[in-house]
Amino acid sequence: MEAETRGATGIPKGWVWTNLGNLIEPSKEKVDPRELNKVSYLGLKHIEPDKARLLGRGYSDEVRSTKSVFRAGDLLYGKLRPYLNKVYVAEFDGICSTDILVFLQTPFLSTKYLLYRLLSRDFVGYASHNVSGVQHPRVNYRTLAKFLIPLAPLPEQHRIVAKIEELFTKLDAGVESLKTAKEQLRTYRISVLKAAVEGRLTEKWREQHRGEIEPASILLERTLKERRRRWEEAQKAKRQLNKKRDVARTREPLYRDPVDVAEISDPRLPHGWTWTNLDTLTYFVVDYRGKTPPMTDSGIPIISAANVKGGRIVVEKPRFVSPETYEKWTTRGLPRADDLIITTEAPVGETALYPEGTHLLTRRVLACQTNGASNHYLEYCFTSEFTREYLRSKSRGTTVPRILKPALLATPIPLPPLPEQAKIVEEAGNQLSMVGRMEGSIRSNMKRAERLRQSILKRAFSGKLVPQDPSDEPASVLLKSIRKQRERPESENVEGGPSQAQIDAYQMS
Repeated sequence: MEAETRGATGIPKGWVWTNLGNLIEPSKEKVDPRELNKVSYLGLKHIEPDKARLLGRGYSDEVRSTKSVFRAGDLLYGKLRPYLNKVYVAEFDGICSTDILVFLQTPFLSTKYLLYRLLSRDFVGYASHNVSGVQHPRVNYRTLAKFLIPLAPLPEQHRIVAKIEELFTKLDAGVESLKTAKEQLRTYRISVLKAAVEGRLTEKWREQHRGEIEPASILLERTLKERRRRWEEAQKAKRQLNKKRDVARTREPLYRDPVDVAEISDPRLPHGWTWTNLDTLTYFVVDYRGKTPPMTDSGIPIISAANVKGGRIVVEKPRFVSPETYEKWTTRGLPRADDLIITTEAPVGETALYPEGTHLLTRRVLACQTNGASNHYLEYCFTSEFTREYLRSKSRGTTVPRILKPALLATPIPLPPLPEQAKIVEEAGNQLSMVGRMEGSIRSNMKRAERLRQSILKRAFSGKLVPQDPSDEPASVLLKSIRKQRERPESENVEGGPSQAQIDAYQMS
């Protein structure tokens, strides 16, 4: 049945191929906002990407330079950075940035039909690949005017818009449910971490093993002795490394006792626990203070603060240094697999474990070699809201927050006995793994919702979303009415309309 109602051009009978420029052109009406009473003003920042809705609005008394005029029902299109896909049908009169093209509404076209066509992925891709300018990429109307549009009869345009909005409403409700579930999981994650570092997660386990476990205070005494011994061992290894590489000797560093434990507003801890800090549990820190090293196309991969995300090392765009640069930069010590990595700037306090293999740590990343605490447990401490709050209070800077190494090492740590640390890691790990799986499922469903949204648009503009009505006036007649309304000669329209090659390319996209 469908084959009988579709033309040879791949669209239903009664539809017509045309170019965007044959349907709409931007308004040239401008105004000086200083000559107006207070009216609504829209900038690009007020339009939400991809969603065709507003995030807010400004007013004409907040702007100075010439602006474009729009009225309720007009189609607004952001030509600056078109990949952001900022399109909106105005619901009120006002003025807008000249980086927004204003297309006046017309009785011969459904403005929302065009809106949804401009929200389609292929149009966004077309506009994004035809910009000019580097820092401020813009697409101009003459380029947009060439874009291919399958035009449906006007009554069918309205039916298509109604069906799209019906389906999008259901999709949006599903997405909102996913967002709610995501926020609930975030809250649950926070509560698990809080319970872990406060001892509530292992409360029953602790009661079952009361009197069997060495308290953390004795563990701490042993840790301090081991701290000095391992520090001395690390210094010896560093001297040997420098000698091997023929690096000039510097003055031998003196052993530094850990800083005192900071006063805690609520010092209460479970039985057998004690307060300490990261400095006490760390006997050696791999820390680089040089400038950014010269990059190469291959070699030793770099780990920077930007690579430490969500407890993992994430390398989306790998960067490398030469083996020679690595040799030069690693004279301050070598990190080991599973050392605790902590970021000190942009962002502060993100943690992960140093991966297997050889990597170069840049500035803003420390690798702590610890003793007396499980690094997995320390990761949970740094992810807990208690430690996050401490790091925020000690960070400097607003645009790029950073924390100094002494303040970071002074981070308070609630220390359980070693067996309880292992139990906390097990229990919290199980619960957080479950949270991670559910978050992964939510991300997958969010992506699926976006794919479905684009699938709906593709079906809509290929004539497959709603049935055709043979009694509808053909779109070819509609196109003539549009040309007549615009009162310009046929020769001024986009020449020749779409070619068969353009149509074929569209259908294959």
